[in-house]
Amino acid sequence: IYPVVKDPVSRSNTQAFVQEILGYKWMTDHGCYNGRIEHVSSKSVDLKSLKRPFEFHQVLNDAIYCVENPDGIQPAGKEGSVILRYSDNGVPAAVAYDAKGHRAVSFGFPLEVLKDGNTLEIIMLKTLEYITDKKK
Repeated sequence: IYPVVKDPVSRSNTQAFVQEILGYKWMTDHGCYNGRIEHVSSKSVDLKSLKRPFEFHQVLNDAIYCVENPDGIQPAGKEGSVILRYSDNGVPAAVAYDAKGHRAVSFGFPLEVLKDGNTLEIIMLKTLEYITDKKK
């Protein structure tokens, strides 16, 4: 048996990194209950082409592991914007960030659990376009 030790310094450093470099803050570990997500109108990551809502695996299945308790995350400051929300309660599911000479996109759920491959492809493409676009 390996004891779990909560290190307040390490935890504080992690929170600072997430807020200052990735541009988001953690809200909850129960972001949604129905496995559905909707895109938010955003100037950062253009996800208008996604069908609404789309789904991820939230119950046990034979295809892939499930995410019973996805995280809810929110922008850490004005440089961040919500790009996806859980459809059952409006909790933010993904945040785009643009500051300090770099961009980041963070998700409260693992992308590989999305049920539709086309949805995954669109999210990956649009996220990469946002991160690498020098004009924005």
